[in-house]
Amino acid sequence: MDRRGFTPSENLRAGLVGFLFGVLLGSFGVGLYGEMRIFWGVVIVVVGMVLMIAFRFRVRVGLVLVGVVLGVGVYLMSVPGEVYREEVEGRVRWVSESEKGVRFRVGEGEVFVFGGRDIGVGDLVRVDCEWELPEAFDGFRYDRYLASKGVWVVCRDAFVEVVERSVGGIDDFRADLMMRFDVIYGEPRSTLLAGLLFGEQGFDARWEERFVETGTMHVVAASGYNVYVVVVLVSGCLFWCGIDRQRAFMFILISIVGYVMFAGGEAPVVRAGVMGVLALLGRFIGRKTSMSVVILFAVSLMLLFNPRLMRDDVGFQLSVLSTIGLVYVAPWMSARLKWVPERFEVRESVVCTLSSTMMALPVIVVSFGMPHVVSIPANVFLLPMIPYAMGFGAAGVVIDGVHSGLALPVVMVAEAGLDWMLLVVRFMYELI
Repeated sequence: MDRRGFTPSENLRAGLVGFLFGVLLGSFGVGLYGEMRIFWGVVIVVVGMVLMIAFRFRVRVGLVLVGVVLGVGVYLMSVPGEVYREEVEGRVRWVSESEKGVRFRVGEGEVFVFGGRDIGVGDLVRVDCEWELPEAFDGFRYDRYLASKGVWVVCRDAFVEVVERSVGGIDDFRADLMMRFDVIYGEPRSTLLAGLLFGEQGFDARWEERFVETGTMHVVAASGYNVYVVVVLVSGCLFWCGIDRQRAFMFILISIVGYVMFAGGEAPVVRAGVMGVLALLGRFIGRKTSMSVVILFAVSLMLLFNPRLMRDDVGFQLSVLSTIGLVYVAPWMSARLKWVPERFEVRESVVCTLSSTMMALPVIVVSFGMPHVVSIPANVFLLPMIPYAMGFGAAGVVIDGVHSGLALPVVMVAEAGLDWMLLVVRFMYELI
C-alpha cells in the first residue's frame, strides 16, 4: 500500500480508468485528421500543471489525470501524416467481393475495382489512382469506420497490377475452408456458419436485411462471445473426458490460440480472442476485483496500439461488453436459472448467451438501430442454438475431410441447427 492506504492494484486501476477516459475524450475532441491539435496541446500543459499539485495531496487523483493525459496523447499520435500518393505498392491485407466488383485494402488506402478481379489477401499489388478522402453517407461515419481500420484514403476504379501472388498459407487454407462450407452445407447455411465461426458477413442483400431488421445481425460479428462459445464447447468435451480443471485450462487456452489463427488472425478475431481469454480467466480466477484490473489492462493495451477502436469499431465494443457480461453478469444469472438442465452444457450456453447479449444491447441498439419488438423472441429462440450450430458445423467439416460417410450424421445435426436459426430470422422478419 502507498501512504494513502491504496494497494498497487487500486492505483493501477485508477490510472487505467483515466487512460480510457482520455482516449474517449480525444475521440470527441480531436478531428479525424488532427484538427484542434493546438487546443489539446494547451489542455495537456494545463493538466500537467494540475498533476504536480494533485500528487502532493492525493496520489489516486494524480494517477487518473496522468492516465487522461496519456490517453489524449495516444489518440493525437494516431492521426496520420501525409497519405496522398498517386501510386502505391504493397501487400493486400483485406478483400471483399460483391456483384459489382472487388474491394480491397493496401497500405493506408481502400480500393474498389469494378468487375471481377483475381485479387487475394497477401498478393503484392501496384495501384495507380487519384486518392480521395472518405466521406460519411446516410448518417454512417464511413470515414471514422475506415480510420479504425488504418485506412485514410479511398479510390474507385483504379488501375491495379498484381506484381506477385501470395505464397499461400493460412489465408489460402481459410479460403479453401469457406469453399468446403459451401459444398457441404450450401447457401445460406454456409454464410451463416462462416459468420458464427469467423465473423464473416457475406449475406446477400435480402438475408442481410432480414438479420438487421430482426435485431440478430450481431450474431455474425466477431466478438468475445463467439470465442467464449469455443471455450464452452472445448471445456465441455474435456470435462466429459475426465480431464481435471488445471490441465483443461491449458488445453482451452491452446484451442483459443488455434481458433484465432484458424480464423485468419485478423484484428477483430484477435481482439475477440483476447476477450475470450479474459472470460476464461474469469471462470478460473473467480475474483472480480482481480478481473477488473485484468480487463482494464487488456482493453488499454489494445487501445494503446489503436485508440480509434473505442469509438469507431463496433466489433471491439461488442467484444469488451460481451466479456464483461460473461465475467460479471453470468454468475448472477446462473444462480437464477438453476431450473435449466446442466446436461450437455445447456445451462452454460443459455447463461453465456443471455449475459453477453444483455451487456452488448446498448451497442447493438446504437449501431444497428432500435430493434423491432420481434427481436426479443427472435433472439430468445436463436441464441441458445449458436453453440450447437458452431460445434456441429465445424465438426462436420473436419470429419468430412476424413470420411464423408462418417460426417453425415454430424452434418445433418448442424444443418438442422442452422436451418432453425434461418427459419427463426425469416419468420420473425415476415411478422414486421
